[in-house]
Amino acid sequence: MSREYNKRVMKIRIEQVALALLKEKSYSLVSMDEIAKHSNITKRTLYQYFPSKSTLFVSLFENYLKRLHAEIAKVMNEDSPSGSKLNAAIRTLFAFSNETPVYMRLFRIVDITEVRDEIPVELLERIRLWNQGIRDQFLKGLQAEEVSRFTAGYSPELLAHLIEAVNRGIFFQTFGELQMPNTSKVTPKDLQEMFLNLIELAIGRQ
Repeated sequence: MSREYNKRVMKIRIEQVALALLKEKSYSLVSMDEIAKHSNITKRTLYQYFPSKSTLFVSLFENYLKRLHAEIAKVMNEDSPSGSKLNAAIRTLFAFSNETPVYMRLFRIVDITEVRDEIPVELLERIRLWNQGIRDQFLKGLQAEEVSRFTAGYSPELLAHLIEAVNRGIFFQTFGELQMPNTSKVTPKDLQEMFLNLIELAIGRQ
């Protein structure tokens, strides 16, 4: 086997170990020593693949962004009315967040300002481009003629940002469930459905 192949296999192993540890404990409690130990390599070798813990976990985040981009692009490229595709794309985003909770945890890590200086510029740029690509998919749906007539007067760019912000806000603010004044509990999924219903009322069920 080639050296490059072995390096790719090792990189995947390290990422799998880091992901498994993140599912068990918080980001702050996962150490590079622990990742190296579970990967059966030295800490020095680990740093040859990832120069910092934040770089490793942001790389994991990039993997999820790629998957999410592909899923939304698939929906938006289907042969169906734009309104239906937009609804389906938003549902895809929400479903991905619900079914991949570690993705949202990684989202929080990427947003931690103090670690940004530890992450290679090229990795941060790739993250920006993947996020922009996802946003552009929603923008394509919002700019479609049969949808734009329902969103007249609103910037499609701002609406695309709103969709992303709602998704992040639901998870970052509720942490699983929100206690309402009437003592009923509202889950992220409930809030997502409320938002989707508003979108469907605005653009129509096409």
